[in-house]
Formats: sequence, C-alpha cells, structure tokens
Amino acid sequence: MKATQMFNVSGYGAVVTGGASGLGLAFVEVLAEHEARVTMLDISAERIDREVSRLRSAGYDVRGAVVDVTRRKELIAAIDDEAIAHRCDERADAA
Repeated sequence: MKATQMFNVSGYGAVVTGGASGLGLAFVEVLAEHEARVTMLDISAERIDREVSRLRSAGYDVRGAVVDVTRRKELIAAIDDEAIAHRCDERADAA
C-alpha cells in the first residue's frame, strides 16, 4: 500500500492549532499538500497572514484565524466557524 493511500485527506477539512509556525505549520503543509482544506489557528496575526499568503500562492486551500487556544470558548467558536466554512457534516473529521 502506498503512503498516499494510507494518508488520504483529500477534501477533508482540518484545523491545526499553533499552525503558523513550527510543528503546527509542518502539519498544515503536509495536510495541504495532500489536498485537505486547512485552517491554521494561531495567536499571531502576522505569522498567519505571512503563511496563508505563502501557501495560497503555492496553490493550497489554506485559511487562518487568530485564536488564543487557552480561551476555551474562543477555540470552540473558531472550530465551529471553520466546520461551517468547510461544509463539514460532523464537528471534526479527525482529532
């Protein structure tokens, strides 16, 4: 079995916390490369803007939202908003 068959996220919606830098950004890149619709959540608007612009210019379906994940209500609202934007039938495609 090929890795692309084992890791088929094409068309899935994904939300990645800490997605504008470090390991979170690496997850965003891999998911986007495998055709997922990805939203990166991060506390830094500057990093989100930079990375969303870079990844969109490479042709990936990526969005960003400024969220402080230590604020539970803010995090839940952001995930719900992205589920609606990505037209997900369930609250989360994967955890």
